[in-house]
Amino acid sequence: MTKRCSACKIEKELSQFNKSKSKKFGVHNQCRQCTRLWKPSLEALKISRQRTREWNRLKSSGFTQEEYEAKLKEQNYSCAICGTTDSGPMDFHADHDHNTNQKRGILCHKCNTGLGLLKDNVEILCAAIEYLNHYTR
Repeated sequence: MTKRCSACKIEKELSQFNKSKSKKFGVHNQCRQCTRLWKPSLEALKISRQRTREWNRLKSSGFTQEEYEAKLKEQNYSCAICGTTDSGPMDFHADHDHNTNQKRGILCHKCNTGLGLLKDNVEILCAAIEYLNHYTR
């Protein structure tokens, strides 16, 4: 059985196409050869991911890439809370106040998650400090 590739318009055997359960003949519309031609390079993917990260940072915290880099440099490329230079599984996080949208600092994954889990609440954080002090004596 054959199928016409939607990109090169050549009639080819179904074995020349990648499988797809959602398509009529069980294969993609483009042949494998054409699919490879349209696949972005690793460098293009890397650039795309970086742009997406920058856009998400701007939308969620208001930090532009320049502000983010300047703040990180100001903090000696380390977390503003614990001082680690290890950002965690991703880049350092641009922290901001969720109520006022005021930009704060750059945090590692663990410190950013900790603040979030404690609801950015100073009273809860103080209670946690008292709790730790009580049990470390």
